[in-house]
Amino acid sequence: MIEKYRINNIEFRATKSFVDNTVYYYEIVKWYDNPWYKKENDFEKRGDRYVHKEYNFFGVEEKTFRTKECCYTLAIFSNRDGEMEPDLTTVGDRVAKLEDNEIMDFFTIMRYGFDKIISENREKED
Repeated sequence: MIEKYRINNIEFRATKSFVDNTVYYYEIVKWYDNPWYKKENDFEKRGDRYVHKEYNFFGVEEKTFRTKECCYTLAIFSNRDGEMEPDLTTVGDRVAKLEDNEIMDFFTIMRYGFDKIISENREKED
């Protein structure tokens, strides 16, 4: 498995599939400050979820209050059978919404991902 690599708030990492937790794939994510970090008092517990007292239309898990950062996926790498080079699929227009400095970080991280995945694929082939 390829090591994660982060520049500022953009990161390449391996992630488990939601469908089959024995399957990993690689993605690029953007990290941001968690607005609910240490804000348990703004929520009330309902079962195994915490619901915001003012905006009761959404709930979070308890671990939400313990993490300083959250992230969302910008792009996902995928391999086609028999192909050495992976495909990269972006999520909606998220990459287009990055700031200029984040775009530079994204492209550096993207190159890292391509290089490492191609190397990993070559090792598997040998």
